[in-house]
Amino acid sequence: MADCNGGIRILRYGELGSTNEQAKALVEAGFSERLVISSDHQTDARGRNGRQWQSLRGNLACSIVVCPSLPPARLSELSFVAAVAVQRCIKKLIPSLAVKIKWPNDILVEGAKISGILLEVANAVASKHPSVIVGIGVNVALAPDNLKYRATCMRDLDCGVSGDVLLSDLIEQFLELENKWAQSGLDPILAEWLDHAVGLGEKILVRTGERKLEGVFENLDEKGALLLRGADGKVDKISAGDIFIS
Repeated sequence: MADCNGGIRILRYGELGSTNEQAKALVEAGFSERLVISSDHQTDARGRNGRQWQSLRGNLACSIVVCPSLPPARLSELSFVAAVAVQRCIKKLIPSLAVKIKWPNDILVEGAKISGILLEVANAVASKHPSVIVGIGVNVALAPDNLKYRATCMRDLDCGVSGDVLLSDLIEQFLELENKWAQSGLDPILAEWLDHAVGLGEKILVRTGERKLEGVFENLDEKGALLLRGADGKVDKISAGDIFIS
């Protein structure tokens, strides 16, 4: 089924292997307009670094596809745009609880993960600019189990929002923030991101591949890299990795 929200086309499916993979196939087939792919269930969902993502029925699974006329080096910045959009949506629904962003783009409620984001790039044959696929999963009705970290869902937080309502607000928030990013750059997005950052100013552990670094999460640089100050005073700039709070 297709409909529109804020000038963006929405394609809804009962079941897909992956909303990101479906979006990629459409882009590579020449579909270059803005669109959203959503699915009631994914059978082969992925998280960052190829990790499996449990996509359970009743949860929100979607991919937002945009094609910014900006240098390719800037496209990864949409990870922060998406994280702020999701944080805004969830905070509106549960204002009394702490809704935080764990670098770079996991959303936590009271320390438990409720959402993950995965960015991928695809190229349409007839387009001068690559498309960015922003995959977003939010635990609405069910929280995954057998994980190495705590997870939660909106229902367990006494919030009965539906996936459709959440998706509609998410699209609105994302498009507003994407426009701000395109017009004003990443700085205002990072400023809002930092207002809700997990571990800012605290001692954390960062794992990048086989390497482990400890230090104080001091800030983000202008591109969103994490600035970690070690015990020796040296600041490491980290562009990718997993963080753990002491």
